[in-house]
Amino acid sequence: MSKSIRLWLMLFAIVASFVIAAACGGDDDKDDGDGDGNGQPTAEETSGPDADATEPEGNGDGGDAASQLEDLAGKFATNDVKIAYDFSTSSAGTTTEGSMTLYWKPPDASRVDFSTEDSGDVTFITQGDTSYICSSEEGGGTCFESPGGAGLPLPFLSFLTNPEGLSGLVGQNALGADLDESSETIAGQDGTCFSGDAAGASFEYCFSEDGVLLRISTGGSGDDFMLEATSVEDTVADSDVEPPYPVTDIGGLTP
Repeated sequence: MSKSIRLWLMLFAIVASFVIAAACGGDDDKDDGDGDGNGQPTAEETSGPDADATEPEGNGDGGDAASQLEDLAGKFATNDVKIAYDFSTSSAGTTTEGSMTLYWKPPDASRVDFSTEDSGDVTFITQGDTSYICSSEEGGGTCFESPGGAGLPLPFLSFLTNPEGLSGLVGQNALGADLDESSETIAGQDGTCFSGDAAGASFEYCFSEDGVLLRISTGGSGDDFMLEATSVEDTVADSDVEPPYPVTDIGGLTP
């Protein structure tokens, strides 16, 4: 497996820990059982180069806000969509920034292209029970095929390429946390944002009305992760979810 792919596996192991930690923070709050362990809503807004923020609405009914958030998450990836994102991770004073493009073609095809200055470019594709991981190289590139339902070897990617995975992550965060609700324009899309703070971990999710994930951010204990949309298109061609380079069957991917 190429050096760039190994670097990406290491990077997303770190990113996954940020996202999972936020979800676990929501679970810890649920288990307190004392009725007063919910985190307080954050007044701080997360802004991006394409965001037009408004003041939080201060939703006083956490249950209604949580239901609305879960409903929007449940709509994710139910239609063809192409979303370009910028992302950043920060831990122990080290920050990694990059970009990615998500192609979703229901019911079971998706593609995610990633790029950072240090790790180069890599593409992950799923087509039913078959997965591909592709690395660009000078003069071309290579794709490795992993058949038999092995799936992508990165837990971070599961919520991007699996609607149930995103709904589960959102549900864990929303349960047991007070939520602030606000309206923003992100990547030219009207979005509704939900932010909260549970067990020392903050989080924010922003969705368009048809379930496009426009922003996700998590933070706590000096570790931060941000993913924000920069453009959204509603057309995905069949060729967009095909391997872009010659394919080698390696019978299963391992980190």
